[in-house]
Amino acid sequence: MKTKHLFLVTGAIQSSNSKYSISERTSQTISTLKSVKRAAPKVPILYVDAGLRKERNLTNLIKILRIRIIVGRYLDISSDPEVKVWQDATRFSQELSNDNVGMIGLYKSYLEVLCYERAIAYIQKSRFKKFRKITKLSGRYELNSNYSHALHVEKLETSDFVTSIAQKSYLKHLDEITNYYQTVLWSGDLKKFEEVIREIKKILITAAEAKIVIDLEHAMYSSLQAYKVFEIKTLGVSGSPSMTAGKFEC
Repeated sequence: MKTKHLFLVTGAIQSSNSKYSISERTSQTISTLKSVKRAAPKVPILYVDAGLRKERNLTNLIKILRIRIIVGRYLDISSDPEVKVWQDATRFSQELSNDNVGMIGLYKSYLEVLCYERAIAYIQKSRFKKFRKITKLSGRYELNSNYSHALHVEKLETSDFVTSIAQKSYLKHLDEITNYYQTVLWSGDLKKFEEVIREIKKILITAAEAKIVIDLEHAMYSSLQAYKVFEIKTLGVSGSPSMTAGKFEC
């Protein structure tokens, strides 16, 4: 029997700390979803949006409708009370200092974790509950010609997770976490995803309370040490980080 596989795309159509407008971010998200359709046409997509709800004019709402048409399910968690708390923390941190990139990154990482949590909870009680494997892609990034969905499916037969090659940490104060993984794209078993996200959440909360700068990438590396991970040299993803508007490819 073939293992059921699902694409999970997480994002925020409207963000308080992005170089891109809501219209641009929506267009980028549509490109993300289309790239998934090209790379894995038979795999259903669940899109989770944790963005703000302001400035949703007619043009933007029409674009969001296009997203809803493309995906199997559009899960809007922007009104979730816990999501709103961390949205506010991100916005307030930016208002206090535009140079406070580290803590802003931590808060954004926690919002991403909430996307995972809400998505997993939804999958487990919806028509998607038959799916056992997930490939997660960050919104506004695109799968390019180097991406191989067949490789992810194959390696998940013998590994718990498929992700990037671990890279040396750039956060010198993290003595116990020496590396990080790219979280823009990774695949894994649904149950183990839930375990790892629970552990990442603990790491991020502890760091936030202690005002220690850490991000999802480092927390992910730490949390995956207990699992069998297959690392891919080239993930096949390209895009533009929202806070810098630069170019990214891995």
